[in-house]
Amino acid sequence: MLNFRLKVFRSVAEHLSFRKASEELYLSQPAVSLQIKTLEEEVGLQLFDRSGRQVHLTPAGETLLRDGGSDQEPRADPLAVVHRPALPRGIGE
Repeated sequence: MLNFRLKVFRSVAEHLSFRKASEELYLSQPAVSLQIKTLEEEVGLQLFDRSGRQVHLTPAGETLLRDGGSDQEPRADPLAVVHRPALPRGIGE
């Protein structure tokens, strides 16, 4: 189920739109919202900033999108990437 939630997350992140993601995935918009809400609860962090009608990735969302692996090849624990401590710039790059 996690792989599906990550697929939904990636679609919303790529389109920055719950509606467009729902169309792409052939899901209702409430179903997309529920998958994102569940993923955010699992992570314990907000992945999207929903200000008014616009959607933006939070820093945690950007990290998950960048470092969480792909839908076909997720990391062993893709959610761990948003929980790891930040390293000073230049270290680990």
